[in-house]
Amino acid sequence: MPDLDKFDLDLLNLVQSDASASAEALGAVVGLSGSAVLRRLRQLRETGIINREVAIVATDKLGPRLRIIANVELERDRADQLGALVELLQEQPEIQQAYYISGDADLLLIVIVSEISDYDRLTAELVSKHPIIKRIKTSVVFRELKVGLFVPV
Repeated sequence: MPDLDKFDLDLLNLVQSDASASAEALGAVVGLSGSAVLRRLRQLRETGIINREVAIVATDKLGPRLRIIANVELERDRADQLGALVELLQEQPEIQQAYYISGDADLLLIVIVSEISDYDRLTAELVSKHPIIKRIKTSVVFRELKVGLFVPV
């Protein structure tokens, strides 16, 4: 882990809650000047600790959306094709998160689509382009109980 002091950790906690806060406002909370805050945030970005800043959209405000959890089982003898599959997963905007996991499945995907037909199209494309996929087990989320992006530091 990089050498982070209390100011860095406090800044990380604050910007995870509100990345639009001004350097002066952040500095007032942590006890630094605005320019010191900007310098520290720049360093956190350059080292990759902060790897991007985004707007979090309330999906329920955009009309109906389906959140789907897909457990993907891969053919064991085709592991050499995993890289190409990962590239395709990253190109699909509907796939919000993808994890290489242990257990019964090999990959866990979090997918958001407007209609189930969009998910059907997506899975058909994945399976047709990647024979490494053996099986996809799908669960539809009925209600979000907790969704978080905050990493305690």
